[in-house]
Amino acid sequence: MAWLYQDGVFKFTVYIPNNYPHSDCPCLVFDIPVFHQLVDPTLGEVDVKRAFAKWRQNHNHIWQVLLMYARKVFYKIDTASPRNLKAAVLFEKDVQLFKSKVIDSVKVCTPRLFDQPKIEDPYAISFSPWNPSVYDEAREKMLTQKKSEEQHSKSVHVAGPLWIKPGSVQPLSKEEKTVAT
Repeated sequence: MAWLYQDGVFKFTVYIPNNYPHSDCPCLVFDIPVFHQLVDPTLGEVDVKRAFAKWRQNHNHIWQVLLMYARKVFYKIDTASPRNLKAAVLFEKDVQLFKSKVIDSVKVCTPRLFDQPKIEDPYAISFSPWNPSVYDEAREKMLTQKKSEEQHSKSVHVAGPLWIKPGSVQPLSKEEKTVAT
């Protein structure tokens, strides 16, 4: 069912508690509520506590909320303890109507990409339509640099960050080799 959401562009805000990381987990709220069983249909808030019931400051990170959990909820449909009961019931009892509601949700959210952020935040990421006179030069520089890096990497083996075990996303997961003296 993940493919139902694949064409969607969903703007969201991550609310980080003032005493982060010595706090509860951050909140992830969609600007326009997405039709999904784990998204509150009125507030647009994703049920982040499902994955991070107890936020552990030295173990959990904001990137895990964004890059792992927020993506995962669209790929793995879980109807247990839903935030949006209607979405969960439709998924289990009327998949066609569920699909229709998701497609409608995507159609509503995607055109709102260029709307200004809902909160006043100097660090908020905002999007604007592609303007060739502004972006083409920077794009060309990035592509040129990428080509030269690709040519260089053909002769150099890169195994990824030294502090992450291959196949893991867990920071500091690679065991250090100690040398006996």
